[in-house]
Amino acid sequence: MNPDAPILPVIYLDKCNGCGRCTAVCPAHALAVGKGKVRLLHTNCDYCGECEAACPNGAIACPFDVVWEIETTPTGSQ
Repeated sequence: MNPDAPILPVIYLDKCNGCGRCTAVCPAHALAVGKGKVRLLHTNCDYCGECEAACPNGAIACPFDVVWEIETTPTGSQ
């Protein structure tokens, strides 16, 4: 896996019925429906998972957990 590649949801077109629920909930406007299927505008996607939760057919999966680690400085360090 390329570490510089964006982490994106997986879209199963065979399960997509083009209902548009995913596009309605996407805060990044990273999805569009065309020709009866959803497509991902990957440059906008922030991988929030709202689309996966909204899809009634399981056509969108976010198979990775994104974990942010906050680096802390020990007390007394500069």
